[in-house]
Amino acid sequence: MQQGSLPLAIAAALVLNIPFSIQQGVVYTQYSELFPTRVRYTGVALGFNIGGVVGTGIVSLVCTWLVAVTGITLAPAFYAVFAALVGLAVIATMRETSTSTLREGEPAVPEVRR
Repeated sequence: MQQGSLPLAIAAALVLNIPFSIQQGVVYTQYSELFPTRVRYTGVALGFNIGGVVGTGIVSLVCTWLVAVTGITLAPAFYAVFAALVGLAVIATMRETSTSTLREGEPAVPEVRR
């Protein structure tokens, strides 16, 4: 982005969107598996929206402050690294839900009839 070239900036944005699109393929299913059926919609909605406000709502403020304090135009990368570390910590503490029941009263793994 510091090269001053619009075509390079567009190319960089497109390349940076590749990992974003990969994670979008699975993340919404993962969100719903974090909550039991009776509170799933509320849990996903509150978690997603509060996380969005806290995680992205202050990005401009924090990045502007980091550049002003450090004088380094790459300082917003420090914020991105911090956010990635928080995300990795969250992922490390998540439980696997593939064998658990998502609805009350249903078996975790459906029986196969032969």
